[in-house]
Amino acid sequence: LSQNTFQFFGMPIMSIGNIYAAAEKDGLEDVVLDENGVYRRAVLKDGRLIWILSVRDIKRFGLFAGVVRSGIKVNSIKDRLVGNAFGFTDLPKEFRQEMLTKPG
Repeated sequence: LSQNTFQFFGMPIMSIGNIYAAAEKDGLEDVVLDENGVYRRAVLKDGRLIWILSVRDIKRFGLFAGVVRSGIKVNSIKDRLVGNAFGFTDLPKEFRQEMLTKPG
């Protein structure tokens, strides 16, 4: 899983997932947020998050990495996924329970 965080001219940026798969466009869906100086683009394939880019807001890096890595379906929450209020409780209950009880 490709994961990057860096600063570009003082702006924090994160990228998580497979950018090459996200560039293909066949069967992919883009969900974009561009407001109040925050830009976030999520790319879904078959309802699963395969890549996300966030500029100026990288607070949920670990959460997004977990969603990409798990391959859970997020199409029912795709609009909240890129929103500023997205959080752990937006994810399916089964996924939350697994994340909280998994050893390691």
